[in-house]
Amino acid sequence: MNRRQFTRNIFVTGATAALARFNIVRAQSPKLRVGVLLPKSGLQGLIGQSCQKGADLAPGVIRDLLGVDIELMNADTETNVDTARTRAERLIQEGAHCLVGPFDSGAAAAVSQVAEQRRVPFVINIAAAPQITEQGYQFVFAIFRWPPSWSPTV
Repeated sequence: MNRRQFTRNIFVTGATAALARFNIVRAQSPKLRVGVLLPKSGLQGLIGQSCQKGADLAPGVIRDLLGVDIELMNADTETNVDTARTRAERLIQEGAHCLVGPFDSGAAAAVSQVAEQRRVPFVINIAAAPQITEQGYQFVFAIFRWPPSWSPTV
């Protein structure tokens, strides 16, 4: 190999490496993939099925208001902590960008650990024990806490 061939090979390798990152951007999904973890069977199945109806409405509303396309990735936690953890891991492996989660504190605690380890945002959608959000997790957020941290004056 002479000097010109070496220079040409270096140039081609550099150009390929520089353009490869743009191919990655084009290959990404244009939709935000949200993993929805709800107990749709088991003891809390009826409540989870009602929450699923609300989750099914959200992509259309968010698209109309904000212009963001959302793809829901649904999983049944079966009102079981171990199943919730397993399903959360599977949703992340299948490409979920964030998780929205169960209202059961035990399942929420298990999913919180998975989300924190995998660095995927997890939004606890209804209720959770305060201990979950007080642990200093960086990727776990609660939008509603019961009992509330404030007490109404009578």
